Amino acid sequence: MNLDYEAIEHLKLALSRLSKAKRLLQNELMKVESCNNNRLSRSVIEESYVAAIDTLNSISFALEDIKSVGQNDLSDVSFDKTLFDFESSYDENFGLQFKFSRLPNLKTSRGISRLAECFIIEIGEKILTIIPRGYQKMDDIDTIFVSHFLKNGHHQSHYFNNDNLAIKSILDAIVPLVCVDDATRYCDNFYLSQHDMNKFSELYIVRKGCTKAWAAAHKELDFARAII
Repeated sequence: MNLDYEAIEHLKLALSRLSKAKRLLQNELMKVESCNNNRLSRSVIEESYVAAIDTLNSISFALEDIKSVGQNDLSDVSFDKTLFDFESSYDENFGLQFKFSRLPNLKTSRGISRLAECFIIEIGEKILTIIPRGYQKMDDIDTIFVSHFLKNGHHQSHYFNNDNLAIKSILDAIVPLVCVDDATRYCDNFYLSQHDMNKFSELYIVRKGCTKAWAAAHKELDFARAII
């Protein structure tokens, strides 16, 4: 077996995903250029975007695989993929909710690439299944990230800020799918801790102006009770 087997497989996958991105864009452009009444499909463009991101990730993995052993740093990429089990739901009164099993604390670009590989396609597919037909993307939101942990338990890491790249990757994957372009510049981000027995983290994407409705529906959270 070729010593670069893993890198070769990653590059084959990169070519496959790149071909998909190119095919989607070409078909979409042909559609609109053939008739002035045709409009670009945002969902198709988003699917092409995901394929392009997958291409970059696969090339990145190939580059890592062909490094010498002494250069590899796998300190934060050997996490259990069950960490990415998650649930998603949509509430017309305030927005979206995502519940994750406990997240890894990622600090390197290699780690964040592994997370993206596991996460970005699945989250896109799940969002499409929960949002209603005719869903209008939000343009002004609050993102509320809640880390549940026992105050004196084994999981005392706080996931408060973007120093933990896992959170940043999740936001980068989700926000463009549910918000209009450049909505992130108008986001207010809240990183909260909740001392309880739960072993998961939550992310809420809440329309601005609906925060009170969200809080009323989540009185089990200290932060929600404080703003009612």
